[in-house]
Amino acid sequence: MMKELNVALLGLGTVGSGVVKIIEENREQIKETMDKDINIRHILVRDKSRSRPINVSNYHLTEDVDEILNDDSIDIIVEVMGGVEPTVDWLKRALSQKKHVITANKDLLAVHLNVLEDLAQENDVALKYEASVAGGIPIVNAINNGLNANNITKFMGILNGTSNFILSKMTRGEYIV
Repeated sequence: MMKELNVALLGLGTVGSGVVKIIEENREQIKETMDKDINIRHILVRDKSRSRPINVSNYHLTEDVDEILNDDSIDIIVEVMGGVEPTVDWLKRALSQKKHVITANKDLLAVHLNVLEDLAQENDVALKYEASVAGGIPIVNAINNGLNANNITKFMGILNGTSNFILSKMTRGEYIV
C-alpha cells in the first residue's frame, strides 16, 4: 500500500498557489518516483473568503495555525508566507513537534537559521531551505551531499539574483533609483 505524505501549506499567495499547482500537475510522477501520495491536508490563509488564482475547493483552508500545528498527521510544513514574525515561532513549534519544514523565507533564515537547524537536529527532522539560496539552484544539497568527504566549515558569497543584479550595476557605476 502506498504511503500518504501529509502536507500543510502556510500561505497561498503567488508562491503557495504555485506549490499547489506543481503538486497537482506532477502528482502521478511523484507517486511513481517516491512511492508516496502527497496529500495537502491544510492550507493556512489570512482570509478564507478571498478569491484565489487556483481552484481550492478540494482543500481545507484555515485561518488558524494551531489547527495545523496540532494535527499529528502532518508530516511536512511548507512555509511560503514570508516575514519573520510570527512565522519563526510557528516553524519552531513545527520542528519541536517532529514535523519536517520546507521554507524559502530568506528574511527568516538570515536571522534564525542556526536556531531552526538546531531544533531540526534535536528532533530528528529535516529543515529544507534550498529554494531560498542562489535563486533556487540546488547548491546547498550539492555541497552537503556531493562534497561531504571534504571538511567545509564555511561557505560565503552572494548567491541571490537580486543582490547580484544590484551589485553588478553598482560595480559599473550605474545606480538604481
